[in-house]
Amino acid sequence: MGRVFPGLEAELDVSLKKVRETTRTTQDAVAHALVLESIIKKWIPEQPQGSADQTGNQEIPKIPQGSIIEKGTEQGERLEDVFPKTLGTILQEKLSAQAGNIERAQCTVAKVHSLTPDALSADTLRSIGRITNGLSIRLQGLIHSLSLSAVYPSTRGRLNTAKLFRVKTGNPKVFTQKTETIAVNTSLHILLDASASMYGKPMELATASCHAIASACSAIKGLTMAITAFNGNYRGDVCSVYPLLRAGEPVHARIGLRPSGGTPLAPALWWVMQQLLFVKERRKMLFVLTDGQPNDVPATQHALEIANKIGLEAYGLGILDGTIHNILPDASRVIHRLEELPATLFELLHGVLTDRSRPCS
Repeated sequence: MGRVFPGLEAELDVSLKKVRETTRTTQDAVAHALVLESIIKKWIPEQPQGSADQTGNQEIPKIPQGSIIEKGTEQGERLEDVFPKTLGTILQEKLSAQAGNIERAQCTVAKVHSLTPDALSADTLRSIGRITNGLSIRLQGLIHSLSLSAVYPSTRGRLNTAKLFRVKTGNPKVFTQKTETIAVNTSLHILLDASASMYGKPMELATASCHAIASACSAIKGLTMAITAFNGNYRGDVCSVYPLLRAGEPVHARIGLRPSGGTPLAPALWWVMQQLLFVKERRKMLFVLTDGQPNDVPATQHALEIANKIGLEAYGLGILDGTIHNILPDASRVIHRLEELPATLFELLHGVLTDRSRPCS
């Protein structure tokens, strides 16, 4: 190669050195392979059939007449149809048959990207604190009332010597027990729509709501919070997620975003579902804040169905728009002003946190 095509090896080495550093997925490997192919084709042009190549080798032999390959090609058949199927072809057919009509887009997972969000202004933080201060107190009171344990007489438990006189009257309740307490033990993840349609007032309301919810819930023992924003590129087929507040971090105000792109909610849901599956809390809740309809409604509904099957609870908060009801009809609310958030959120969380049928204890 170095003698016949001087310079080819050096050009290939430049691309090969990038493979180890930049290859993370199958798509990256395919891209590198295509680059190498283009380099080789540039140096070694295709030779016409039957002509000698540049190294002086003999002509390429023609297909013998009457052979099975020649007969197959005369009938317009592909060589793959003439020879037995390879293992790769058999696996491809099996997997395609089992996949059915499930679209690839329904299982696309968003990719994490980093950014430096702006901090909310001091005036916005004061407004949030003034409006949501009562919400925090009401939520803490609700959790405290659920966690209180009352002592009551029983026929078993811890002996109460002050009640031994009841034995003379035939009353067996000389023991005491405590009512079962309810522990929150919940992980709450807020998924914030940062698409272009959120620009302006919707984004201001959404980020203020995120901070208000996180602040109100931060004092609840046993409840961990996380906030993640998502959007798509200009084509809408690539979804990016941006962790703004990770689980266990103290609440901060650096969640101001400049919205752009589309609303690929389904890939963002798949990413959040993966995060919630590995948290230590038994109960897993997801809040979606959005102002419109996702790019792919069937894919979003499919992701929510899977979330429900694996025990994740999904709730929605519409920002100046009621389209959220289309994908979460029984578990969503709509707000148009920040002042509406405390009553709306308390109504939703009251029913959620006091539902004894949920695995929250």
